[in-house]
Amino acid sequence: MSIFKKQQLIASYPAFDVYKREANEKGLVNITVDDILVKPDHLGKYQAGSIVSFALEYNECPIKAVEECRQKMIDQPHNGHKLHWIMSLGGTISNSPTKKINVIEVDYGMEVVFEGHIATIEKANNGNLQFKEIEATDD
Repeated sequence: MSIFKKQQLIASYPAFDVYKREANEKGLVNITVDDILVKPDHLGKYQAGSIVSFALEYNECPIKAVEECRQKMIDQPHNGHKLHWIMSLGGTISNSPTKKINVIEVDYGMEVVFEGHIATIEKANNGNLQFKEIEATDD
């Protein structure tokens, strides 16, 4: 089964095209680790990540990685260990041509699903983006 990623082009720039992704049948916007995210009023780009996607990328056991992260969340509660995150991607000024990329527009309060994790996208204390888990309901 594939992830619902129907989207519409809403803006085009020399470096990237901005797409608005439609919500799925549950009203959630699907994002993946491969998506580059942008916020309309920010210049930065972001990417979602997780312990599982990181472990798989480096050919490590995702189950062991989740167990270790959960233990670190208990043992070192102030070190910022998380199972899911959104990270800021650095920018570079260059005179070398680069390939145009596709980016997905997100906004505060948007309800998303990322690797089965249902959350809203919120503003982080440092001005970046973060996931805020949505409490599960019985429907």
